Amino acid sequence: MRIINIYIFYFIIYLNWTKIYYEKGEITMISREEVQKISKLAMLELTEEEVSNYTRQLGGILGFFEELKELDLKNVEPANHAIITPDVTREDIVRPSRNQADIVGQSPATDGKNIIVPAIIETEE
Repeated sequence: MRIINIYIFYFIIYLNWTKIYYEKGEITMISREEVQKISKLAMLELTEEEVSNYTRQLGGILGFFEELKELDLKNVEPANHAIITPDVTREDIVRPSRNQADIVGQSPATDGKNIIVPAIIETEE
């Protein structure tokens, strides 16, 4: 459960700073109080040491974004993926498949037509 809450914590931070950036056009650093507030929204109980670590780490990440703002990207085309790969899909060609009797015949337990496997979900009958 804690790992899910940490993802929620980072998602709330992402939403919060994206909103601030688009409203003000600047990236602001995160404070201890904001980390504590966001951790409560994510239902995380952080120790003082964790609050200090997250504040420092998130401040470093936001500082890195401030450095990225200084780059001249006028001639750089936007990308939707970090790695450009060619289209690797193939044509959808109908091909014959294996014979059902051959596949069922190779199985350790069958009823002649179907493969019998052990039950993994218990049901009340």
